[in-house]
Amino acid sequence: MIKFHNEYARAGYYQISPILQSIVEEMSRWLDERDVTMIITETLTTIKIDRMLNRVSSSHREGRAVDVSVRNIPKSILMDFITHFSEKYNKLGAVSKDDKIRRLIVYRPHGTGPHLHIQIGKDIIVKKA
Repeated sequence: MIKFHNEYARAGYYQISPILQSIVEEMSRWLDERDVTMIITETLTTIKIDRMLNRVSSSHREGRAVDVSVRNIPKSILMDFITHFSEKYNKLGAVSKDDKIRRLIVYRPHGTGPHLHIQIGKDIIVKKA
């Protein structure tokens, strides 16, 4: 089951890339099997929000990223989660501006709290009809 941090995140979720939605829903089922609930804290944003948070990427604005809280995920499950989904979907991840490596999942211990930034590449996005 997916829970949302707030209604803004919930509303934005239904506007993100369908490919990303599919991956996130698979991730949620994987966590459910381990009795962990996925909590999405950020989905679609605006340039104003991105500037306020000093974001350097447009991935949230373009519907290519979601943030997932890790506060409720035990460390061993978190590490298995990152490994499993990185191995399965890194080929769909966004390319890092720093090292030019594709990554689906980026662990971020900063911001409004520790979270996973789950992202797909600009070349992967499929816009909804």
